Amino acid sequence: MEYITGMTGDAARRYMELAGHRAFRGSQAVTAVWKNHVRDLAGVTTFPKSMRQALSGVLAVSPLFLRQERLSVDGTAKYLFACPDGETIESVRIPSADGRVTGCVSSQTGCPLGCVFCATGLSGPGRNLSPAEIAGQVFELLAAGGPLTNIVFMGMGEPLLNLDAVLDAFRVIHDGACAGIGRRRVTLSTVGIPAGLEKLRLSGEALRLAVSLHSAVAETRKRLVPGVAAAPSEIVSAAMAYGRTSRLRVTFECVLMDSLNDDRFHAQALASMLEHADTRVNLIPYNPVSGSPFRSPPADRVRAFRDALAARGVKATIRVGFGADIEAACGQLRSRSG
Repeated sequence: MEYITGMTGDAARRYMELAGHRAFRGSQAVTAVWKNHVRDLAGVTTFPKSMRQALSGVLAVSPLFLRQERLSVDGTAKYLFACPDGETIESVRIPSADGRVTGCVSSQTGCPLGCVFCATGLSGPGRNLSPAEIAGQVFELLAAGGPLTNIVFMGMGEPLLNLDAVLDAFRVIHDGACAGIGRRRVTLSTVGIPAGLEKLRLSGEALRLAVSLHSAVAETRKRLVPGVAAAPSEIVSAAMAYGRTSRLRVTFECVLMDSLNDDRFHAQALASMLEHADTRVNLIPYNPVSGSPFRSPPADRVRAFRDALAARGVKATIRVGFGADIEAACGQLRSRSG
């Protein structure tokens, strides 16, 4: 089965030609799906009945099926989707006070890197999602709640371990015939795999990059992200190389955990690594995850960490969390309902 959510406008036109139909039928299909949110090609009334019958069973809109929707008190919505093979993934729609509406989408059904503070990592490895499954989440979020201003590849999984599919999905999301979301409004979030960052750099695609560093101290970083052997300095170097090529500022992120990586020693180590870089840091107080022993630091310690970075010239902000009451905040997504 092929899916429209995995095709750019040009790809849909080529598909129709190869299937023996006129190319403009591909444009009609893409418009019906992305602009009118048609969920079944049988409902594309601009198609002749014979064509709808011919496409039945070989071409569909999206591979995803909505299993559950949960709504937070702050307006954040979390969706649990089933894939054709029964695997499940979660996606999040996040409205902000400044008018932005961000779609957070997954790239894998689990994650093999085993980050010890992350629900996805604690759930274990899964499989890579297809471009249609990745871009399909954006289609589903649009159909469920209306326009999105931003997209983040920040859900379940490590995008750099499924980079080809992520970039194919990005091209669909960016295509004006499809979701039409600008490049500078799409962010790829990664724990930092140098080989993957180099592959991204060489791809020629320019989308915003957020690197979840979590610590500039090698021992602490290894404890938090056991699945990546690279040293923090190597990760930062690879990320900044991508930033120079893409001409986009790289963001580094640190999930702060009480009495683990939230002290002055860790702040100064991070400042020493980034003080001469054109970057900024997002500090994320830890969001509770079932099965994890960590706690969020006191607010004054998070502010002190930020101020220590600022004193060394490193721009840093404290991220406001959304959706924690429905387990939709950073680090809380996993393949299950509830």
